[in-house]
Amino acid sequence: MAILWLASLAGNRRGPDCVKCAMRPRIALALSAAALTVAVPLAGGLTAPASAAAARPGAAPNCPPPAARHAWAVSVSVTGRVRWRTPLPVRGNAVGSAIAPVTAGPVAVLAQDGTVYGVRLADGRRLWAWQGGQLVYGMWRSGGLVVVLTDQVSDHARLTALATATGAVRWTLRLPGQGLYGGQAATADGGLAITRADGTLQVVNLADGAVRWARRTGTMPVPAVAGGLVLAGVNGTVAAFDARTGAPRWVVRGVPGQPSLQTAGGLVLVTSAAQGPGLPTALTAIAPSAGRVAWRFDPGSPVTVLAAGPAGLTVATYAADPRLYLLDPATGRPRWHAHAAAGLGQPPVVTGADVIVIEGTSQLRLTDRDATDGRVRWQHPLGLVEAMGPVLAEPGLTVTLTNPGRPGQPSYLAAYRVAGGGPAWRVVMPAYVPGPPAVLPGGAGLLVQPADPGNACEA
Repeated sequence: MAILWLASLAGNRRGPDCVKCAMRPRIALALSAAALTVAVPLAGGLTAPASAAAARPGAAPNCPPPAARHAWAVSVSVTGRVRWRTPLPVRGNAVGSAIAPVTAGPVAVLAQDGTVYGVRLADGRRLWAWQGGQLVYGMWRSGGLVVVLTDQVSDHARLTALATATGAVRWTLRLPGQGLYGGQAATADGGLAITRADGTLQVVNLADGAVRWARRTGTMPVPAVAGGLVLAGVNGTVAAFDARTGAPRWVVRGVPGQPSLQTAGGLVLVTSAAQGPGLPTALTAIAPSAGRVAWRFDPGSPVTVLAAGPAGLTVATYAADPRLYLLDPATGRPRWHAHAAAGLGQPPVVTGADVIVIEGTSQLRLTDRDATDGRVRWQHPLGLVEAMGPVLAEPGLTVTLTNPGRPGQPSYLAAYRVAGGGPAWRVVMPAYVPGPPAVLPGGAGLLVQPADPGNACEA
């Protein structure tokens, strides 16, 4: 009998030969000596259980009762002091959230096991709780509201706006049919671009739930946004629409037949959602203001876009010879490349002088590379790290999660000084941290959400 630990991973990864795979969960396997880790990322950085059966205790015969689970919200200062630790109730054996907390003035909003909580940032006191579905897939702030997407792939998917101060419901929008396809993207003017499972692309006002516009695409693209545009990749083309009115702005042809879109460094970055022998491997950059191809970068194996920053655009390949590249966003030419495997689902921090990245496969390392030439400045071993990439808690201080990957050993929130890589502090976490933290405004530190993973078994 094998125990399956259902853990959420941040990030949106498509495996080889995956066509239209955002319509169903995708399973990544990571083996350790003690367990089989099952991670099911959905498009847009969200996660879901592998199946309803897998998330239920007793889904397979001879399963022991699941262990009691716990979750917390933890506020940590930039000096490594735990300000407060607040328990968050868990419901049965559901899978914990990998959604970053949303901060709104004096309140933080967190999702855990399908319930949304408002927590006072000053002392961690729980102010309110709201449950409107089985699982929360996304949260977006709009003024004094937080808009919550529940049960995304179902016949009861909904967007619900809650007052951040009280948790009161301000509006609800039922999503027809079988819910939403893939990820969602917030526009710069307070909208949310979504794609319904019937192939309708639409934008919803986050302030009041009104549908601004809807267009049938004939397929189901995962939208992206750039400036005042909503972008959709459809049948070898990228189309741009006005985010306010839905009016067509431009169309670029000649991209992969199953295009996947991201935006970074002021560019629309197009890769192939389908990977395999004979399929496209190039990264195509489109200038969104002009609607033209700016450049193409093709190292001969599929490219994964990681993150952009002042020094440039980081991308990676994961073939037999994995490589990390820093590209010039203006030309697409590599400024340097390194023979290294960048961590999946763990975007680097790119500053003007440093590229701070998690590298490795089974044994991971936090690595600081010189942004000018890719030279390694310092490294620290991290063990098994599955969800949280490095963040800058403040300029000059990078924080990540350290997990030895052995049974019974805790995870740590570990901070290092960017200059020289010296350890700054380490804080033990009460449980695994499945998702990214919220960096609190004004250099106030981090808000982290540890949670015991859901578990099930199979005979």
